Amino acid sequence: SVFESGWHAFLARVQAALRDIAGLLARADLRIEEGLVAEARAAVKNCRVPHLAPDVELRTMRIEILAEALEGHRSAAEEALAGIVRSELPNDSAWAVVSMIEIGLAGLMAGIPAEQIRQDYLEGWIRPHVSHDFVALHLEGPLRLAEGDPAGAVAAFEEVLTDPDPNVYVPTLASLRTAQATALLAGGDRAGAIAAAKAAMA
Repeated sequence: SVFESGWHAFLARVQAALRDIAGLLARADLRIEEGLVAEARAAVKNCRVPHLAPDVELRTMRIEILAEALEGHRSAAEEALAGIVRSELPNDSAWAVVSMIEIGLAGLMAGIPAEQIRQDYLEGWIRPHVSHDFVALHLEGPLRLAEGDPAGAVAAFEEVLTDPDPNVYVPTLASLRTAQATALLAGGDRAGAIAAAKAAMA
């Protein structure tokens, strides 16, 4: 019927649009890892369409706050974080969990105070999420390091990096190991810091 053919055509357009968005997000992920901020921003901009699913929206917001952090824009990163905590929580998926961890890391990298990230982001927005404890465990080391507690940070990093969860994105683990190296060096363990830095680059 005319209705059925029109419906099938509509579904085909929706599926094509979703494939386009997935491709743009993959490109943005790759570009941000390479430090190509402008290209990552351009890819994300083209993903901005009405009514994005929360999981997809979170991935775009992750790229945006990472871009602000890499360019040293603290105020813009704070605005990005404020937008995130006003958004809908994503479903529980490996990508969503990694995005939540990386958003916290990006906020710290941008210079947002650890207390603000703990209160507004981790214990505020993420608290109702089923993976809250997992995200909190992975952000504890970076948060303690930012709070000036390298010994506490070292212990927290050991808990998640001695036998890392295989679902955590490799670049995310590298970021955590780099922060671990900083904590070890701050605590006077130069050999441990070198080992952690080498593991981050492996």
